Amino acid sequence: MRNNAFIVVLSLLIQGPIAIFIALLMISNVPTYSWSSIRIRRSWRLFALAGVALLGSALLTEPWMTLLAISTIYLVMIPFAIASYAKVRRRREAPAAPAPRAGLRPAPL
Repeated sequence: MRNNAFIVVLSLLIQGPIAIFIALLMISNVPTYSWSSIRIRRSWRLFALAGVALLGSALLTEPWMTLLAISTIYLVMIPFAIASYAKVRRRREAPAAPAPRAGLRPAPL
């Protein structure tokens, strides 16, 4: 009986913070990559389909290891997504230089 209680407490100490961290990520404003932003070239579509098939077979044969790998890759990609979004935000905030009107030349200095 004592061994089962230890396992329950240990699993709560491990799974509780993970669940809270995931819940905070779900409601946060942390930028992440989305599936809608992925554009696959026509020459790579067959390879991408094969990769999805391999991922599906891995989920069927070794679900926990596959989910661990997917989650790890996702967490590793978050800093890259933040940096990418910062670059996009800087481009948006940069004032656009006005285009010169046709027929007008800048005055010489």
